Amino acid sequence: EGSNEENVITIDASLSINVSTGFSVGGFPAGLTIDGNGATITTTNNAAVFGFRVEQTDVTISNLLINGFSDNGIEINASNCTVVNCVITNNGESGIFVEGTVDIPIENTVIGALDSNDGNMLGGNGTDSSTRGHGIRLIRAAGTLIYNNLIGESAPGAMPAIDGNAGRGVYVENSSDTTIG
Repeated sequence: EGSNEENVITIDASLSINVSTGFSVGGFPAGLTIDGNGATITTTNNAAVFGFRVEQTDVTISNLLINGFSDNGIEINASNCTVVNCVITNNGESGIFVEGTVDIPIENTVIGALDSNDGNMLGGNGTDSSTRGHGIRLIRAAGTLIYNNLIGESAPGAMPAIDGNAGRGVYVENSSDTTIG
């Protein structure tokens, strides 16, 4: 949706990528799409802090299984980003964590999709239910849309089967104009 084909990174679906540190996305042209094409990204030793950290605006992450990181599966620290059709499980903190600053909130993030076939599955995340371990956690985010995600449960017949998160399904703090549907 609106992406330039020159700004698409497609990962080979047959890959299972084990990393010792997470991926940081920054410095690419606007409109970057990372299409996992069904690939799995996990950590080799549970020492990686995060799966993906997005630090630039207008990035789409799709079609990935992100599993087993000691921190968040995906961290978003930039506006106009989208996460769609991903399975994010068994990470030490939240599945998807969106955080702005007091002066610069993160704006217009989309988690999931209007089409129910393109939502995300999030479960088994977190070890501390009081402050972490939510399916989706928003702090200082404005205009976030959260649609058609399975949080804390699997789609019928889906693999991997996922359990609930340690914390809440969706946790919203100091944010405005959040739509959950």
